[in-house]
Amino acid sequence: MSFLSFIRYFFAVRPDPSCAAEIGRVRDLAGPYGSPVTDDRLHTTLGIVAEVDRPVPEIPAWAQKALGNHLFEGFPFALTRLDAQRDIAILLPGGRQPGVKALQAGLFQRLNGYGVEIRDPRKYRPHMTLGYNPKRLDRRPIKPVGWFADQIVLIESWVGKGIHRTVGSWSLIPPAQYSFDFE
Repeated sequence: MSFLSFIRYFFAVRPDPSCAAEIGRVRDLAGPYGSPVTDDRLHTTLGIVAEVDRPVPEIPAWAQKALGNHLFEGFPFALTRLDAQRDIAILLPGGRQPGVKALQAGLFQRLNGYGVEIRDPRKYRPHMTLGYNPKRLDRRPIKPVGWFADQIVLIESWVGKGIHRTVGSWSLIPPAQYSFDFE
């Protein structure tokens, strides 16, 4: 498997189109980048399933079998901080983000029940990548940008080739009214 050209399968949440456009404006104001992430590819990764040297058509079918009609709760998700380092620029959420962490824990538990090992959730730090090799280093709060995550997707990413294909999606149910986190 070549470092600059391989296929990664991962689960993620994506912002709705209007929020992606707003995040794109933040990205553009904080740029330029050697390689920006386009609006249609903005996402927050929940977990990586596989990194392989060729497509594996069985992965979407396996994911459908593992997740099937299992119900996970959606959640509000807000990005509040810019962190542009030497190699990468990301947006970070504010607060503890119990919704995204609960979704990720439930997803990992469900997948582990099917014998699938994905990256250790204890090392998980929710973020959204804006671009690689930023021309400016920058760390600061931003005006919060957020959406209600109501779907998870399985993405086939051809790393090094700029291709992202959604190969599966599952709707999230609304949380009970008392569990909305309006922080």
